[in-house]
Amino acid sequence: MPLRPAGAGLTDLDDLIAGVKGAGLTVELDMAAAAGAVPPAIGHAGYRIVQEGLTNVLRHSTAEHARVRIGQDEGALLVEILDNGQARAATSTGGGHGLLGMGERAAALGGTCEAGQVPGGGWRVRARIPIDEEDR
Repeated sequence: MPLRPAGAGLTDLDDLIAGVKGAGLTVELDMAAAAGAVPPAIGHAGYRIVQEGLTNVLRHSTAEHARVRIGQDEGALLVEILDNGQARAATSTGGGHGLLGMGERAAALGGTCEAGQVPGGGWRVRARIPIDEEDR
């Protein structure tokens, strides 16, 4: 997974996804939101949620394909990462903080983040972060 500067945002997702593809995961990006219209702090949170979500797919799933959707709805940024895999058996006793961190990142901006299995297979991370019209 390529490292990005602290200020990475939604406009940097293509580079992030190229790095993930290099690790062997096919990733489809659906960018329905205008990345430049999102305030920097919210764009950065969206980027980091995608980064952690895709890292989790690579580390903890048998997925061969993932879809990243970035959208806007009723004054909020919507971020979704959906894969087609099953969870791998745990290889260590130490757990990470990825899911917790994504939730904390969204909550710090007044949003929510949820993750879980999808009926029929796969895993989904979905975040909704409010966009204050005055911050644009």
